[in-house]
Amino acid sequence: MRLLEGGTFRMGSGRFYPEEAPVRSVRLSPFWIDEVPVTNCDIREFTDATGHVTEAERGSGGWGPGSLVFRRTAGPVPLDDPRHWWSFEEGASWRRPTGLASNLERL
Repeated sequence: MRLLEGGTFRMGSGRFYPEEAPVRSVRLSPFWIDEVPVTNCDIREFTDATGHVTEAERGSGGWGPGSLVFRRTAGPVPLDDPRHWWSFEEGASWRRPTGLASNLERL
């Protein structure tokens, strides 16, 4: 892990989707971050060693096993309803990223 000191940066864009505007200054507090991405192999090694089962695999909050999956839209959509770009998929988890019919080998 590496500590990033935080600071101010310019976030947003006026050249793409309207919801990315306006460009604005944002201040971040210091935070810790992994130096390298966590891979599916890393997660598999961890779950094999510990027996950990994720909430997506167990189900939680009244939902059965599954997770929200991001769905790219054809263009801009209203921002008042995240169902435009997220959908709950039965069986979706780190092992099956887009639902029951998917697996890590076919990404």
